[in-house]
Amino acid sequence: MKRRHEWAVLVTAAALLSGCSGHHNSAEDKSQAAAERPSTGPKSTPPSTPALPEGMLRLGSSFPFREEGQSDSWTVRVSSLSSAKPSVKASSIPDGWRALTTKVTFTNADSGIAELHGSLDVTARYGTEGRTAAAFTDTGIKGLAFPGIETHPIRVRPGGTYTTTVGYAVPADTAGQPLTFTIEGDDPTYIEGAIPGAPARPVDTTHVQPVDTAKEVNLTRP
Repeated sequence: MKRRHEWAVLVTAAALLSGCSGHHNSAEDKSQAAAERPSTGPKSTPPSTPALPEGMLRLGSSFPFREEGQSDSWTVRVSSLSSAKPSVKASSIPDGWRALTTKVTFTNADSGIAELHGSLDVTARYGTEGRTAAAFTDTGIKGLAFPGIETHPIRVRPGGTYTTTVGYAVPADTAGQPLTFTIEGDDPTYIEGAIPGAPARPVDTTHVQPVDTAKEVNLTRP
């Protein structure tokens, strides 16, 4: 009788252990299946930068440059645009326009001393219609006008750099639009970047109630 009771206890314990193991394995299987199951929900992808037209560089790129009619070779880099707060000394900023700056760095690519002199011919145009931005100067914003060769031209040693800050003004509502630079030289260079800021959102008129012009107004006193 005692032996039969022991067998019953062993059988019950084995059944309980088997049940627990099966439950544990089932939970693991479900968890693994859920992890391996492909997600059907929408995936968030970062916005892609619009491709530039062929032959146009993006602001921040470096490119070879040689002043027209000069033998010195340079590597030029035009930085991304930054918003600026003009001082009272700023010149040539139309009323209501915003000020932008960019840094232009010249690196001497020759084996000898190179010189920068005269004015570099650069045109900046904003928007898809290519309207001309207004170049301006200010304290610390010298632009691309260099001393003449007969005075004191800027001399740069081999491998050395010269950086100048350039200012342009554009209308206040042009945030997010392209600003395109044309840099004249032996081989003109075209370079483009986005004007800082988020584009203005269009006004939502879907919830605007139309005015009932057909309704008659009763002007008769009671």
